[in-house]
Amino acid sequence: MHALDKSFHTISTNEAFKKLGSSPNGLTALEATDRLKQFGSNSLPQPKREPLWAIFLRQLQSPLIYVLLAAAVIVVLLRDVKDSLAII
Repeated sequence: MHALDKSFHTISTNEAFKKLGSSPNGLTALEATDRLKQFGSNSLPQPKREPLWAIFLRQLQSPLIYVLLAAAVIVVLLRDVKDSLAII
């Protein structure tokens, strides 16, 4: 039986320690180093950051943006610059 075949919430603490090769005191430094080499670090991968220009261009895919830009142009033609700036 593999160590993770049985749900850990159904077994005793001592049995869980035995299956994982650990103890209430944790791992030794040597064991921790060996496991780090074997399994890698226990961390999530860093998400890719999307550049600001890509976020900006993605916003242009929305039809609402075109409606707002058209409204801003119409308001500029009506010579109400403050409102057009607010729309933009």
